[in-house]
Amino acid sequence: MRQIILGGLMLAAQGCYAYVPVETDVAPTGERVALQITDQGRVGLADRLGPGVTRVEGLVTSTDSTDYVMSLFRIAQIGSGTSRWSGESVRVNRNYVGGVERRQLSRGKTALVVGAVMVGVIAFIASRGLFGGVDREDSPEPPPPPGSSLAPVFRLSP
Repeated sequence: MRQIILGGLMLAAQGCYAYVPVETDVAPTGERVALQITDQGRVGLADRLGPGVTRVEGLVTSTDSTDYVMSLFRIAQIGSGTSRWSGESVRVNRNYVGGVERRQLSRGKTALVVGAVMVGVIAFIASRGLFGGVDREDSPEPPPPPGSSLAPVFRLSP
């Protein structure tokens, strides 16, 4: 049971991130970021990433005066949604970037998701009678056999 609870909490905590704008135009090295790609960037990156790229997400491995070097995890394209990548290294010219966002843990979303998971786990445990209390296997005492002169007037609970 503990493994189920821990597994649920770990899954809940995974999706509680948000991207927030970086206050400078420089993506921080070693952090997971999302780069908003400009129209010029869509044209310039089409040969490497496919047509219509609007956003790339990944880990910034290095930067220099002209490029970001990233290990890509996901790209978004016009009309075809998002696709996952497995960390391929891609060089993105800074002139192709319209905005930089940093991935950050969202405390509010995390609290809501963890709370919802806990309510679900408690409801599951309670519905199975795992907290103790009344044993659902107890059946009422059978009536006296036919022909008996004993008729129960009242019963004392044990």
